[in-house]
Amino acid sequence: MTEKSSSLGVAAPSETAWQDSLRERNYVQAEARLRALELVGGVDLDLLPAVQNLIDWHKYLYAKKYKLALTALRKTEAIAAFVNRPALLEATEALQAADEAREHEVDALRARLGSALELPETRAEALNALGVLHALREEFDDARATFNAAVEADARHYRALTNLGNLLLEGGNPQGAEVLYRKALEIEPGYPTAHNNLAAALRKQKKVHESVRAIRASQRLINKEMREESRRELSERIGNARVAGWLSNPYLRWGALGAVLWLVYRLMSG
Repeated sequence: MTEKSSSLGVAAPSETAWQDSLRERNYVQAEARLRALELVGGVDLDLLPAVQNLIDWHKYLYAKKYKLALTALRKTEAIAAFVNRPALLEATEALQAADEAREHEVDALRARLGSALELPETRAEALNALGVLHALREEFDDARATFNAAVEADARHYRALTNLGNLLLEGGNPQGAEVLYRKALEIEPGYPTAHNNLAAALRKQKKVHESVRAIRASQRLINKEMREESRRELSERIGNARVAGWLSNPYLRWGALGAVLWLVYRLMSG
């Protein structure tokens, strides 16, 4: 990676290093490298928001919030030359469709997840979905193997780690489950399910005070998520109501049309 000197005499980061980070799927590093370039000037102002949306896509994907993930991904046009946006969109849509279909057969779910299983960026999420179905069908060996495959695809897939912990907890190994829950929480401290299940593992080990702390943390996070979801829904409703109100109000429509015609007249007569 080459560097150049800025006008301040400080070594500036390579202008293409952030692109390498994107190709390596290290989105946070790409953002940091773009921010460093921004400090010394010469970076397209549209790039940083696009990378931040890519980070949001990944965050929402692993939180199983596929609708929000797709919304974020569609705002990454500025970096289309450096990431395979059509493939990411197709895979994310496949994950959403598979989740909504609620398949009961593994082969049917695997078929729905096709593109998500093939793409490195979404493979861990797709494998986790398959593992959950195996677990629901009480095919615990297959579930364990599939969750392990998800973690091999991405060691930071905290929901797959939590699911492995769940298998250990159900199998009578709360100590092992505790280790995995804590590992998941190191990656994503804001994951309420891991806190809740950690509380159960601690309770089985008679670690009462730690268990209470974990369940309280879970409750706080759940309440926070509910508040955020309520605000998001309210914001969408208000936005939709404003658009609908504008469309249904003839005075606003004709007023806007009059303003446009007046502007055209001024431009032509100038």
